[in-house]
Amino acid sequence: MRKFFNFVKIEHTLFTLPLIYGGVVLGSHGVPSFQLLMLVLVAATGARTLAFALNRIIDRKIDFLNPRTSNRELPSGRMSLAEAYVVLLAGFVLYFGSAIFISEFCLILSPVPLIVFIIYPYMKRFTFLAHFGVGLGMAMAPLGGWFAVSPSFDNIVPAILLCLYDFLGRRF
Repeated sequence: MRKFFNFVKIEHTLFTLPLIYGGVVLGSHGVPSFQLLMLVLVAATGARTLAFALNRIIDRKIDFLNPRTSNRELPSGRMSLAEAYVVLLAGFVLYFGSAIFISEFCLILSPVPLIVFIIYPYMKRFTFLAHFGVGLGMAMAPLGGWFAVSPSFDNIVPAILLCLYDFLGRRF
């Protein structure tokens, strides 16, 4: 299990939870159910797992050549590509499965973060601004929490401000 948790940096999921649940608090019209709070946790864990697995799989050849990243699970051979795809699939199932149970609105919007997760690793190949891609991916966390409890764009300004605060705070 340790190999898999290292592969997707499970501790990074913990760092995004305050932002996700910040979006939940901002979007709530009362106290969300325990079930919804758990679904948000599962969705966040699935999304982060999916994002890290995609990044590791896409970058495995570059990571092999870089002394700083050559000891990661895929380039070092501690994890097979097949195992990495199983982790990717697990993240996919957790993310989309929880989106289904949260709301149809969340399911419809759920591919949006995936676009950012897929583009980010490739940004490293053609721009020095790649960290804006990862920052955007992380800054979307409050929106995920918002949409889980308030499935609409109505009065979304507080969640957007939290996204901007997170995004700009990481950059400057």
